[in-house]
Amino acid sequence: MKIRDTVTNLIERPDLRKRHNDVLLACAMELGDSYSMEVVQAHHRLGEIPFDAEHEFDSAVIEIDIAERRFLSVHAETEVTL
Repeated sequence: MKIRDTVTNLIERPDLRKRHNDVLLACAMELGDSYSMEVVQAHHRLGEIPFDAEHEFDSAVIEIDIAERRFLSVHAETEVTL
């Protein structure tokens, strides 16, 4: 079942959180603009960090936070189909 709504509303839906592990990341992948790609790349970088690299991990988490905030500042009211 496809659902079309704003990014903000989609993030708040519990049924989508069960279907998509990270709804914001799913929205970013669906949109595919430069702000979206920052989110996707930040998540990808986090997945490549070795488990014992604490400082790199912390830096990657901060990078994800910044990328997601930028994404939401631009796309909070953008409609996406998930």
